[in-house]
Amino acid sequence: LLAALQQIAADNRLHLLSVQPQFVAAWNKYGRGMPVDTWLGVVQDNNLTLGAVAQTPKHRLHAVRSIAIPADSDRRWLQEQVARAALQTNLPAPAQLHLVGNQRPSWGASNAAGGTLTVRHLEQTA
Repeated sequence: LLAALQQIAADNRLHLLSVQPQFVAAWNKYGRGMPVDTWLGVVQDNNLTLGAVAQTPKHRLHAVRSIAIPADSDRRWLQEQVARAALQTNLPAPAQLHLVGNQRPSWGASNAAGGTLTVRHLEQTA
């Protein structure tokens, strides 16, 4: 992939300055400013990447999980995936999930579908 990007840049007389995964870019932009008890989610294509944040000894990225998003995913599915990731990482489930990327309207922004997870959409990508 990197070689292909470098070749495209060279063919078009462009300079490739940096390449980073979308999750890394989102974490660098939003990670430090996130409230306590909040995880970061990045939606790209049909994948959700969850950044599980540990609060002790300091606010830090504890684990990253990538999950395939089924076409019929809804708010309950999202809540279940976050709960499952919390169990897998031995962390308490977060109260909030901040999402970046191609949001699913069926996931909603409030916790109206039941459960305790509040979803906040930070940034939509094309």
